[in-house]
Amino acid sequence: MQPQDIFNALFGRLEDAEIDQLVRRWQIMQRWLAELDRSPELPPPDTGVGAPDFSLPPEGPLDSITGLTAAFARRDLSPVDHTAGLLDRIERLDDTLHSHVTVTRPLALAAARTAELCYRDGAPRGPLDGVPFNLKDIIDVAAVRTTCQSRLRLDVVATRDAPVVAALLAAGAVLTGKSATHEFAFGGPTDDVPFPQPRNPWDRQRYAGGSSSGAAVALAAGLGHLAVGSDTGGSLRIPAAHCGVVSLKPTRDRISTAGVVPLAPALDHVGPLARSVADCAQGFGVMVGAPGAAAGRDLAGLTIGIPYSWLDAEAQVAPCIRAAMDQMGRLAQAMGARLRGVNLPHMACFRAVVSLLTAWGAWQVHGPSLRARYADHSDVFRWRVAPAALLQAQDHARMLAAAPMLATRFRAATQGCDLLLTPATATTAPLLAGIDALADPLRPSSFLQAANLTGHPALTIRAGFDAAGLPIGLQLIGRHGADEALLAAGAAIEIL
Repeated sequence: MQPQDIFNALFGRLEDAEIDQLVRRWQIMQRWLAELDRSPELPPPDTGVGAPDFSLPPEGPLDSITGLTAAFARRDLSPVDHTAGLLDRIERLDDTLHSHVTVTRPLALAAARTAELCYRDGAPRGPLDGVPFNLKDIIDVAAVRTTCQSRLRLDVVATRDAPVVAALLAAGAVLTGKSATHEFAFGGPTDDVPFPQPRNPWDRQRYAGGSSSGAAVALAAGLGHLAVGSDTGGSLRIPAAHCGVVSLKPTRDRISTAGVVPLAPALDHVGPLARSVADCAQGFGVMVGAPGAAAGRDLAGLTIGIPYSWLDAEAQVAPCIRAAMDQMGRLAQAMGARLRGVNLPHMACFRAVVSLLTAWGAWQVHGPSLRARYADHSDVFRWRVAPAALLQAQDHARMLAAAPMLATRFRAATQGCDLLLTPATATTAPLLAGIDALADPLRPSSFLQAANLTGHPALTIRAGFDAAGLPIGLQLIGRHGADEALLAAGAAIEIL
């Protein structure tokens, strides 16, 4: 049978335009499958130069979590007043930013009142007592709906807290609401969803990134201090870079994904976003049950690997991004670090394997609902997931064989490195009007999928602005399991 015949058999008689989109995506998947046969040889290294001159505006003492909780403890600031003011700001700004799907005002104010009593008694419940945060709307919190930005789940109310939520609430964090995402944390920007897509606060005509887009938008706009999102192939790090905030994709399994609606379970990660590395570390510590902020560590003696072949031979990196890389490298050298070129397997190999595993996993999870209620899903979600119905068991076996081979080569190439420094994205935030959600992602312009495949922790840090005033984000990848060391290094190197 031809692909179009299979799609019609699976999903009912479809319009020709719909079939065209599905076939187009299937052709992209076939190119990914062909990439699995490509030997992931190590390309030769290269070098590069460049130097921007950038700085970020200074932050006030109440913009940090430690400054905020210190003000609560001194009784200089009321958790209730602070939360109420933040909720009012969300109500005032979110008509245009669309960062939240659900605002939990009564729950937030009740939690803030509890925090105020704890501070009055000199017994805060934890390092986040009274600190407002938001949750990506695929993560369960009891008595609040988890819509996943899908028409299929508008009335689905969770009955229990996800473990990561329980840890934050036990530490006193105040939930202000559920933040917007792509449908089921996949797809891309589209208006064919029940809630408006988030807008980048730096320029509302530009993409905020995805799929943890609402979380990053809220932080960048001052609508919270901490957020929790998910990352299957860059969904924490892309919006963090585009919105000028910080995110951590932790080592695989450091944070439980229980109570989180899955996309591709083999690649799904849950992690924090914040406005600084120190705040991100505060959130991470609570999430893993080891509270404590990451103090910037001395970089002297550390070896930082830079994949020059990715930068110069494979990726179309904007000049401002490359200049930020060079500036950050020189800053690290000035702090005592040693830079070393590393030869990683081709970016396109990582992209192909991660994209195929994501498509396969998404079809296993969401295939039944697509077959039953195809038209009720958003257009981009349908077009990106439904073609995976044509993938065969032998295709999955090839993905599973390629993944450990790439991970082994990655570890070998980075042997002796404490960190890797890469761009987070190849450009700053693009215009929404110019985005093709189905564009062939085999164009090697993404630096993020490798860490999802290998499970290494990856941190997006702020690195200034481009000439248009849009944020630049860079990525630090740490040793497997060394999330705390990665955060400490990030706190030292982050340009504030």
